Amino acid sequence: MSDKNKTEGQLTKESAEMRQRIAELETSGAERKRAEEEVQERTEDLALINSVNNAVNRGDTTEEIIQLLSRKVEKVFSCKKATVYLLSEDGRHLLMPYPALSPATTKQIEKLIGMEIPVVRIPLKAGSLYGKVLQKGRPQLTSDPRTIQSLMGEFTENKILRKLIPSIYRILGIGSVINVPLVSEGEAVGLMDVSRRGPFGESDLKRLEVISQDLTIAIKRKQTEEELHKSYDYLDRILNSMFDALCVVIDPNNYTIKDVNKCFLKQYGGTREEIIGRRCYEIIHRRPQPCSGPEHLCPLRKVIETESSVRTEHIHLDDEGKDLFAEVYAFPLLKTTGEIESVVEIIRDVTESRRAEKALRKSKELFEKTFTSQRDAIFVLDAKTPPTIIDCNPMAIETFGYTRQEMLGRTTAFLHVNETALHKFQEDLYPAIEERGFLYLPEFKMKRKDGTIFPTERSIAPLVGGQGKRIGWVSVVRDITDRKKGEAKLERTLTKLRRLLGATIQAMALTVEMRDVFTAGHQRRVTNLARSIAKEMHLSGDEVDGIRMAGSIHDIGKIGVPGEILNKPVRLANMEFELIKTHPAIGYNILKEIQFPWPVATIVLQHHERIDGSGYPDGLSGDAILLEARILAVADVVEALSSHRPFRPALGVDKALEEIREKRGTLYDSDVVDACLKLFTEKGFKFKESKEME
Repeated sequence: MSDKNKTEGQLTKESAEMRQRIAELETSGAERKRAEEEVQERTEDLALINSVNNAVNRGDTTEEIIQLLSRKVEKVFSCKKATVYLLSEDGRHLLMPYPALSPATTKQIEKLIGMEIPVVRIPLKAGSLYGKVLQKGRPQLTSDPRTIQSLMGEFTENKILRKLIPSIYRILGIGSVINVPLVSEGEAVGLMDVSRRGPFGESDLKRLEVISQDLTIAIKRKQTEEELHKSYDYLDRILNSMFDALCVVIDPNNYTIKDVNKCFLKQYGGTREEIIGRRCYEIIHRRPQPCSGPEHLCPLRKVIETESSVRTEHIHLDDEGKDLFAEVYAFPLLKTTGEIESVVEIIRDVTESRRAEKALRKSKELFEKTFTSQRDAIFVLDAKTPPTIIDCNPMAIETFGYTRQEMLGRTTAFLHVNETALHKFQEDLYPAIEERGFLYLPEFKMKRKDGTIFPTERSIAPLVGGQGKRIGWVSVVRDITDRKKGEAKLERTLTKLRRLLGATIQAMALTVEMRDVFTAGHQRRVTNLARSIAKEMHLSGDEVDGIRMAGSIHDIGKIGVPGEILNKPVRLANMEFELIKTHPAIGYNILKEIQFPWPVATIVLQHHERIDGSGYPDGLSGDAILLEARILAVADVVEALSSHRPFRPALGVDKALEEIREKRGTLYDSDVVDACLKLFTEKGFKFKESKEME
């Protein structure tokens, strides 16, 4: 039937059928095209996942992997930016550890905010948009500008930066965002923020949801590897920072060293490459066979036998072949099956410690010998207030009559004479410690068990421990009873000798006076004045006694001068006076062999010397003349001028004082003259006619 013969209804029906066939053909083509696009997308997705896994496998860093992931996602999804945030260790923040913006965009934003872009640290607060995405565990598509700006607002809590977010939003030109949680097996590692100018579709959302699991696994594997590497590095640094212990990991099957630390190499010598693979006994003991016998207990064998840790001491040889005392702590490293895989030995060099212990033992033995053999009583006291006795030596027991048990744990109060003596001792103790570091008492009375009070020489000093802290006291007590008896006996003997010496000197002085009747009593009067001058000048008691002794016999040399010259009633001729001037030297020769405790012979020799050198017999001057002789010279002149002489009457004290005042500093010592004048003018000194010297 031709088209012309067809009815209108038939044409309409055929037209409809044709349109249906055409529509079916179009639908089939679109489905095919969509299928092809899905295959292409899946291929791209797999390639993206594969490239990330390859980066992990070849050992790229986390930074390199994340930057690769960002670039691939940006390319595959034709987006402006893909940023990866990692979850902080405490799970409370999202961190962007690596740059995500281009240098140009970064510069533009920093110019806007007037500062460097802060490190991105997004707090995951309750109700935050990012927090909700992580909590749901599914990607979220956002195209609303306000929502996108709210997301940007979570990047900072800075109020100024928050106000600039609309401007930053315009610079970035973001039209659509997909937040993809990086979650695997319920554990989140971070979040990927994917943005573009144009809109994302549901297909993009689904694709990112599918690939996110594989990407999460890859990132998590890399993080695990890095954590493991950090752990190995941390352990290695710990082992190599041990400076007083050496570590060895040994194969229990053949004594082979598997690993060592730096301290081991330093102690035993060699490099790590030279040590690993060698037998432990070859390196540690320098021997060709394993340790054997009770004296060489092998820690490795003991660990294998007992399957537990072992602590022992060995003598090793160091890198110079010298003995090294080693404290060895060995323990097993077990496989998951419970079998011993390796043995770890921690070797501590205790050579110096053992030597110190040996020296300490010797020192202790020496101290104990010294402590017990001392002939002084020694008490060791603690640091309590008041201190108590914690030790004492045998001499303390012998000296005080108490047993050791009776004294230990008690204060020293029972050893003191009474409470007053105890308190006085305690008052003196601490000031002396502060000033001198110890207290010394040359004579201190103490009490024995039987009540006997006896004299002692006592000292006490602090026992000082670490950091200068006082940990106790040491008190040494010496019984000086015998010494005091000896001193008393000696003092009695000295008193007798002084009396005998005084009597002898008096006899010698009288001998001179017997030959020179006109000057009888001269030596006594000179002596009394000289002694008074010496006291006025604040000389010591011993020096005053020396002047007294010399003064009483200063003219003893006149024994060698003829009596007729000594008693001649007229002025002497030059030759006769020269004989008189010999008497100091004669007196010196008489006295020089006598061992006085003072320079008596020299004082007698110099008592006619003068400050300006005009005296006799040697013409000495100034400080070359003994001070005692200078004092005796002034006293001699004053007494001589004020007394009667055979060739003239007495001139009087005033004339004598005028003489020394005028010749002060020339013939006579100035200080001596001043002291003498003060005695007569201010203190009323007068010569006495007593036959006894004051």
